[in-house]
Amino acid sequence: MKLKCILVQTEEELKVCFEIRKKVFIEEQKVTYEEEFDEFDKLNNTKHFLLSLNENLIATCRLRITQDGQKIERVAILKEYRNKGYGKLFMQKVLEYCKLQNNKRVYLYAQENVIPFYEKLGFLAYGESFLDARIPHKAMDLFLE
Repeated sequence: MKLKCILVQTEEELKVCFEIRKKVFIEEQKVTYEEEFDEFDKLNNTKHFLLSLNENLIATCRLRITQDGQKIERVAILKEYRNKGYGKLFMQKVLEYCKLQNNKRVYLYAQENVIPFYEKLGFLAYGESFLDARIPHKAMDLFLE
């Protein structure tokens, strides 16, 4: 098994990120195109990552620097690769990248059904639930060493 986390560098790679997100969020979860894609879907000020398994691109996420810290967004893993440990390995690699940055706070807004997944990575949920694209979410924080 050859697993590799890729920091997206090209428009071609970015298109693959969008394809994975389209399958997961728009087709599976019925999020609208307008809700899924926004002004941060560019290479210039947002980092995008892909996970490659034996040359197959199976997962993506993006990382934005905000005034509140590093925000992980749009984490998407193709259905057939879920619950096999790939998501955990992917997020660990993304968090390794985050550790190299100056800002030690990493946060995200997790769909409520995946909160346990992020808790295993060290994130803590806080605050009230809220709807994003009609899906219940909670804010989660992680402070890096």
